[in-house]
Amino acid sequence: MKRGLIGLYTLLFVFATFIAVPQPSQACSCAKKPSVQEELERKSAIFAGKVIKLSGPRLGFFNSSADPLTVTFAVSTVWKGETRAELNVSTPMSDSSCGYSFEMNREYLVYASSDGSGKHTTMLCDGTKLLSGSADDLAVLGSGNKPIAQSYSLKPVGGIPLFILVSMAMAFVLAFMLCFWGIQIGYGLYLTRKYIHGLQDINQRLRHGEQSSKIDFVVRRTGKKRGLRMGAGLISIAAAAAIAAIVYILLMNMYTS
Repeated sequence: MKRGLIGLYTLLFVFATFIAVPQPSQACSCAKKPSVQEELERKSAIFAGKVIKLSGPRLGFFNSSADPLTVTFAVSTVWKGETRAELNVSTPMSDSSCGYSFEMNREYLVYASSDGSGKHTTMLCDGTKLLSGSADDLAVLGSGNKPIAQSYSLKPVGGIPLFILVSMAMAFVLAFMLCFWGIQIGYGLYLTRKYIHGLQDINQRLRHGEQSSKIDFVVRRTGKKRGLRMGAGLISIAAAAAIAAIVYILLMNMYTS
């Protein structure tokens, strides 16, 4: 019985190890690589840059070597395409799926294609190579252009661009004020409509020198003003936080695309 359990556990461990390792797809083989002039005509982006970030999919049971790896470059020179200080390029995780194996803090000459959404992709056979071994390509490409420095590329603690933090703060304040005063005004209008006839009656009684129990009732209602403001404040904070979160998601998607 004990041997049987040990055998079962061993089989389960081997199976789990097998499915947890990213499975390779078909092997990649490159035909004759095009010339630099041909690449200048075909590619949507050609630039030199240093790898500053590698972002791959989380390790799972059904990972594939074709899953995309996003590579972020600090661009130093641009020959074609956007002249941004940072660019993201995707490539398959493994060279078995024609992915290029980038390394952190190394400089590359990148030939990338753009899909319909504007995202850049490079493959093993696209001509991308280490910048230190690109003398022949650089002789054909020429001097190129320097990237345009962008103020929102500055990143404070946490890696969030400064312009996104400012936008979130502005969205939070604006949403809070609109929600808070909207609740106050809306509730005031509701009370006015609800008690207008009672207030008119009290006014008539006071003019005739009469006393009314309704006066005490209306006075007691004003004691709830503090509770109303507290409730409105809490609701406004929750609504403003939700708006700020939406702004963060939208701007981060735009920034990283």
